[in-house]
Amino acid sequence: VDAALIDEIKTIEDTIYTAVKAYYTIQFLDQLTKVLDEGLDVALDSRGKLNRMIDDGSDTVTKVDVYKLEVVIAELKVQVKEAQINRNLLLQAIKTVIGMDPMAPFYLASTSFDPIGCDLNHYDTYLDYTMVHRPDVKLLAIGEKAYDEKLAFHKYNFLPNLFIAGFYKYAYAPNVYNPQNPYLNDPFNYNYAGVVLGLKWDFDPVVQVARFNRAKAERLQFQELKKHAYLGIKLEVKQAYETMLAKQYSMEINK
Repeated sequence: VDAALIDEIKTIEDTIYTAVKAYYTIQFLDQLTKVLDEGLDVALDSRGKLNRMIDDGSDTVTKVDVYKLEVVIAELKVQVKEAQINRNLLLQAIKTVIGMDPMAPFYLASTSFDPIGCDLNHYDTYLDYTMVHRPDVKLLAIGEKAYDEKLAFHKYNFLPNLFIAGFYKYAYAPNVYNPQNPYLNDPFNYNYAGVVLGLKWDFDPVVQVARFNRAKAERLQFQELKKHAYLGIKLEVKQAYETMLAKQYSMEINK
């Protein structure tokens, strides 16, 4: 499992998500600014009408009504300004995320795209794929194999170790007298080989049983961890699948 590659993919996905989120937030702010501008135009027009009615001597409106409308106009102007400031900040954020120079010109595309759905397979299809290709599932399998091998190692320690070894020795010294007598040891001239068969048994039942039981307990503990991890992974896949179904249903309704 290439952890560095996984981190790189996650970083790319986070960058794309941040840029897309900022893009749609800017679109929302543009729509909000448009609505606020329309409301501001209506409020300014209403203020002019109220002032003309007061000048004509109308008894239905007073200066208090004009002052109330001035408060509404001021509030709308503040909201428009705040929306423009937030839009500029988000534009700078997009430049930063995608690695652009903050001072470089940047034009945001205003074209909106209709969401495209997809044909979902059965839930079991995605679950089976996840249980084969997901990195943490592979790590769990590697961990289980390691605990199995550790338990087998301590299990075989109860048995003796049988070993066999071979050897060959040769020496030749022509300037040294060789008696050619098989009963005499000549350290300067010899040529022989042999085989050794041995048995080694470290018999310490108390320590061996304790190590075996500890390895067995660690293996059982990991199996419980693996079981809960599998349940969590299946729950994540199920949640993502149902979320996708809900999104597709929402897109169909909003078309």
